[in-house]
This record gives sequence, C-alpha cells and structure tokens, in this order.
Amino acid sequence: MADSYTAQVDKDVAAIKELMLAVRNKAIEYQVDDMQTPVGAGGRLRVDTNFLRASLRAAIGDANFVLTFKPDDPKARYTYNPDEVVLVIAKAELSDPVEVVYTANYAEAREFGSRGQAGDRWVGLSAQRWKQNVDRAANELKSRRGS
Repeated sequence: MADSYTAQVDKDVAAIKELMLAVRNKAIEYQVDDMQTPVGAGGRLRVDTNFLRASLRAAIGDANFVLTFKPDDPKARYTYNPDEVVLVIAKAELSDPVEVVYTANYAEAREFGSRGQAGDRWVGLSAQRWKQNVDRAANELKSRRGS
C-alpha cells in the first residue's frame, strides 16, 4: 500500500512539474511576442529595417552573447524568425534559466536612450507584464486541459 501511495505522489509531482514547465515556457513565449511587437502593431519596438527585431537571440543559461551584430547593408530589410527562440524555450528544463537578448549593437541605446534621446523601454515595460503573461499561460493551459 505504501508503495502505491509513494508511486501516486511521484506521479502527481511529475505532472505538476510538467505543468509548471509548460506555463513557464508559454509565458516566456508571450514575453518575447510582447517585446517583439512593433510600434505600428501597438507595441513599443521601433522598426525601420527590422534589424533590431531580427537580432533577438535566446539561450539556456548565461549565453554571453556578443553585442556586435551589425547589418551588412544598412538599407536592407531583415526578417525575424521566431523558430530559433521557440526551439531554445522548448529545450529548457524547469530549473534552466532562459536568456533572451537583442544582439544589435544599438539595442541598449534604443532601450535606455542615448545622446539626449529618451529610450523606448520596450524590454523593461514588457518585463513588468511578466505576471500577466504567466497568468495568461496558466489560464490557456487550464482551458486546454479542461480544468
């Protein structure tokens, strides 16, 4: 009897961890979507050539990205492909920190401001919505599971 109880507790704990991972990872995806929303679509990310938006990278743990990614052609149009970021998020375990970074050489100046120009604060303001993104992810997963 004790063995079956222990097995049930282990099963329940595994299910809870799985759900926590799903909520955390979905919330990160929402966070990235929020940060990546251009001004023209109601977000705070200014988009000209799309280079800054396309420079977003993700890694598990401390990525130590080098912030020197520069456009080869300043007049070219760039495309953001979320697949790389989504793949990194999907590979992350519950205990893994996920780091998401803009690697464009001017991202920090755009976020915080520079040379008397105010920053756009698209990352900082998005970070303030973390709890909302977690709640949204939890509610979505609950509704999918029917609970």
